[in-house]
Amino acid sequence: MHLPAGVQILWGSYRNVTAPVSAETSGWLPAYHGTWFYGLWSILHHGIFLESTDEGRGHEFSTPGVYVTRRFETAREYARPHQLFSDGTFYRCVVKVRYDPQEVRKQKSKGGDQVVVPSCAVVIEGVFFCANDPPMKGEERFEDWQDELEVIPYGIVPTATERLAAAPLEVAVPEAPVEAEVDAEAMPLFWRVDLPEVLKVLSQPGVLPSNFLPVVKPYVALLYLRGHLPEHRAASRCGMTLLQFRIAKQALEKLQGKQVAVKMTEFIIEENVACAVVELPKGVPCASKIPHLTLGTRENVPAQHACDVLEEILSQGRTEGITRIKLPKAKELLGILDIETSDSYAGRK
Repeated sequence: MHLPAGVQILWGSYRNVTAPVSAETSGWLPAYHGTWFYGLWSILHHGIFLESTDEGRGHEFSTPGVYVTRRFETAREYARPHQLFSDGTFYRCVVKVRYDPQEVRKQKSKGGDQVVVPSCAVVIEGVFFCANDPPMKGEERFEDWQDELEVIPYGIVPTATERLAAAPLEVAVPEAPVEAEVDAEAMPLFWRVDLPEVLKVLSQPGVLPSNFLPVVKPYVALLYLRGHLPEHRAASRCGMTLLQFRIAKQALEKLQGKQVAVKMTEFIIEENVACAVVELPKGVPCASKIPHLTLGTRENVPAQHACDVLEEILSQGRTEGITRIKLPKAKELLGILDIETSDSYAGRK
């Protein structure tokens, strides 16, 4: 465990009554999960981690599930630094867990050796409290404690209601329309090229396997911003340096709202997802090594699964269970380059 100078660690063991560590979990492997103090009470009260499954709600994931890591340093980076007592000292909390290696959905060496598992495959062993652990430059942090932001465990809602009712609240009349206020608070999720023409193709019978659901909004994802995540963290998630990330972001900002021509060159079909490989115009950056758009998936399979499949094809040469159909002539599609926000993703804009 490597920590910055001055950081102090306090350990608290935990008895998880929901899923206790026992003979049934003795073969499970140790790992860590960095979290926020605002959610810690609920996590420890219920003894479970909820899975990341919905980008529209701000979840960050490529494969749905609970993300843990075998590296304490990685978990600490995901723990949000928080000044709890208004004394200038920041704290972080890292939950120590065990996970079932038989239930691993995805293992990622990129981004700090992360493992993705379902909620039922994780048990809590304890919590590391990192004291005197300030944020790095550009890293998001909480400067004070606000009761109304804490996640109250289910069944203890009246306590939260009483606490909020006792708090002095000021109601201000917004100067701008409600719509403008919502836009201002919308989280930037990712840059993309919308390709509505693809819907005409997907509406034709036989284009997708019968057990696939076509995507509702076809697009080529260019650069994931991941909400209000600090740029250095967003860059790392994209597999880019901070400089590369900023250059790509600036280029996309200059192209916002412009029409671009995308060339579809190949279809790739796997048992859970179908996607199309595309060529982008010169000057349009893309974090993905293989620019593509998802065409359809099986039920409950996220569109991002296409990224995992393409990565396996590119880095591991995967051919099993893969059907590749190269088009004799690239099909040109016109689309608008724009940014996806939490509002547009949820259909509010």
